[in-house]
Amino acid sequence: MDYVAFSSHKIYGPKGVGALVVSDAIVHSELTEQVVGHAGTLNVSGIAGFGEACRLMRLEGAENERLIRECRDRLEARLVRELPDIVVNGNRGHRLSHNLHISLPGIPNEAVIARLRNKVAVSTGAACSSGRADAFPCAEGNGPARRNARWRNQNWTWKHTTGDDVDRAAAEIAAAVRAVSESLQGVSK
Repeated sequence: MDYVAFSSHKIYGPKGVGALVVSDAIVHSELTEQVVGHAGTLNVSGIAGFGEACRLMRLEGAENERLIRECRDRLEARLVRELPDIVVNGNRGHRLSHNLHISLPGIPNEAVIARLRNKVAVSTGAACSSGRADAFPCAEGNGPARRNARWRNQNWTWKHTTGDDVDRAAAEIAAAVRAVSESLQGVSK
């Protein structure tokens, strides 16, 4: 890899802080000038917080990863059981532990999200594409991912998520999907 970028908030550090690692094989004096020479005052407390988050990740990361994966798998199992038409996207054996990416064919995201507001934190896309109605760029291939791209929901679990949190979220999501589905059936009659 030539470049690797890290965001502090992804490991429970302060927002707005990150790190860029550049390969020894790459020489970019203009990058150094732009990033270091013109950055202004560095956010020293944020940088120190990022360092502490890295230290804690090294100490607790493996255990946190296991707990997060268990919560994700519990949420997935509940949703698959309660919503038989749900599609779990991606490779179930090779994915990030905190990510559950699902499709709900025939169910408009906006209606489900509206019913979940102030109940469950759920997104229909990556934070970097906030406000865009299109699918995740990585899902814009062929086949089911492309056909169902409009109906993406992405649920995240965190190290502080409990089994009770997961059960409540699954129940809320299932209830919202059923309510939207019933209202759509009523409209089509």
